[in-house]
Amino acid sequence: MVCTAFTNEFKFNGMFLFLHMLNPVFMILYYFLFCDMNRVQKSSQVLSVMIVPLLYLIFAVAYGKATGDYIYFFLNIKEHGYVYCVSFVLVLSAAVVMMGCAMFCLNRIIFKNRKKYWF
Repeated sequence: MVCTAFTNEFKFNGMFLFLHMLNPVFMILYYFLFCDMNRVQKSSQVLSVMIVPLLYLIFAVAYGKATGDYIYFFLNIKEHGYVYCVSFVLVLSAAVVMMGCAMFCLNRIIFKNRKKYWF
């Protein structure tokens, strides 16, 4: 996938349904059904999940600079400028971290009470 991304033959349109619609639903179900976050000891383990999105952000910017076809509109620095792009990424990152923390807390509550109400 990465090799064909820079050849201009690779289009992200076909993967939109899976990547942005189905995959998040499946991951949320998996997270709340099978991942017990009561075993996590450090908050840094929770924040470590931001590593992969950061690497993807670097890839998306490099892809856009190499091809001129930005995967996400807010990464187009030529059109929007650095301040807009950085601000958008920071606000988006903060929203993701807040949602992650809320899901982490909800997961801990669910798994703590799971034995009382479930099998």
